[in-house]
Amino acid sequence: MKRLLVLFFIVLVLCLPITSYAAGAKSYESWAKSTANKIKDASAGKKVTIKGGEYTSFSPGIRDAMIERPDVQVTVKWKKNGEDMKFVIRAGTDVAQVFDENGYAGFEYLQGFFGENGKTDAAKAILTRKAEAKNMVTVLNLKNYAGNSDQFNAYNYYTRYADLQTAIGPDGDKLLEHYNNYGIAEGRVGK
Repeated sequence: MKRLLVLFFIVLVLCLPITSYAAGAKSYESWAKSTANKIKDASAGKKVTIKGGEYTSFSPGIRDAMIERPDVQVTVKWKKNGEDMKFVIRAGTDVAQVFDENGYAGFEYLQGFFGENGKTDAAKAILTRKAEAKNMVTVLNLKNYAGNSDQFNAYNYYTRYADLQTAIGPDGDKLLEHYNNYGIAEGRVGK
């Protein structure tokens, strides 16, 4: 009986870290999804504060949310060895350049890159003009344009034809009108 109890205790101890790790991975996944949604759902031009808590990196989903919403400033508060840390990713920043090939970026690296106010020389080098950031948001909104159908997609039509980008701009209604009145006859692809 004593041996059985000891064996049970050993098995229990060996299994605890695995259970703990799995719960931690699930929690990170949930935190990352919530963080990405917070960025995506922010009002135009809003400043969003992210509390890293025990997590110290951004995932591909968070990267994609920041690329989709270049008009949102992201402030990240996190802890390093018990010390409070903070970095700012200013609106209009081309964040794709600071993530690794798998879409991750560690807070320690981002802290060094952006600094507390997002105005380091490195951060300034990848900052786009605000007008460009606003235009990027408008162009991305074409993906959800109400007039999109099986035959026409405003985002694809706009990004495929440089002449339309100059002549019409990222206006879904005007792009659809152009496609119906001229694009089909010109042999342009609407989808």
